[in-house]
Amino acid sequence: MRKKIILYRLSIWITFLGICLTARVTAQLQTVTGMVQDSAGTALEGVTVKLAGTKQASLTDKTGTFSIKAQTGDLLEFTHIGYNPAQVKIGSQLNLIITLQASADN
Repeated sequence: MRKKIILYRLSIWITFLGICLTARVTAQLQTVTGMVQDSAGTALEGVTVKLAGTKQASLTDKTGTFSIKAQTGDLLEFTHIGYNPAQVKIGSQLNLIITLQASADN
């Protein structure tokens, strides 16, 4: 009888864990696009756009635009030599305009 109870509880936990993992895996990745500019509004080429905590990254093109796959709640990191880094948390907005400030070292 005790074995049946333990097996029953174990099967409930395994089912619960499976549901949680399935929900995370099926979370929708969306394409986040945008433009990175300096404080004067000039497009910045070569800005690294990285999904925090992963190896996934993208670079801005000559018009300052980028595209990267992310989901709501993810954190994007923007870095470029000569500029202070910036971070943006993905919400409902999927088309971003990011302004990087020149670092004091320049």
